[in-house]
Amino acid sequence: MLTIQSHLLTELSAALTVLLSTTKMLTIQSHFTDRIVSCADGSFIYN
Repeated sequence: MLTIQSHLLTELSAALTVLLSTTKMLTIQSHFTDRIVSCADGSFIYN
C-alpha cells in the first residue's frame, strides 16, 4: 500500500512540475510577444 502511495505522489509531483514549467514558459512567451508588439508599434513601452 505504501509503495502505491509514494508512486502516486511521484506522479503527482511530476505532473505539477510539468504544469508549472509550461505555465512559466507561456507567461514568458506572452511577455516577450507584448514587448515585441509594443516596439513594433513605435511606442517602446516595456510591459
